[in-house]
Amino acid sequence: MAYVDGELDRSAAQAFETRMGTDRALALEVAELQALDLLARSAIPPEPADSEWRRIEEDLAHQGGLALSWILLTVGALGMLGYWCYAVTTSDMPTLGVILFLAGILGFTGVLALTLRERMRITPFDPYRKVQR
Repeated sequence: MAYVDGELDRSAAQAFETRMGTDRALALEVAELQALDLLARSAIPPEPADSEWRRIEEDLAHQGGLALSWILLTVGALGMLGYWCYAVTTSDMPTLGVILFLAGILGFTGVLALTLRERMRITPFDPYRKVQR
């Protein structure tokens, strides 16, 4: 099977091919294994539901929510950084600082929630979910 899978190094593969040239039964067994390998490779399911990934990517609510969440997270984080520099010099934390902080938290929560939603939508289509390691 190592020969069929291409796992032998060059010298071992050449020695095996030489042996196959003289042993008809071995050559027939290798041919059967190659046919079985081809059949197994053609029966592989598509990776975790490519169609479902496309549906998620085309979902305008998902795209808009994710974009808005990233924008809020970025504005909140950068705004808080800038506002922190201002607050250090004036020892003041008015309403704008709280709003920027809440925007960052809301953005982070949105990104987390939409990522979890993606994962939950794709899990039923994952052919490897029942594979035990």
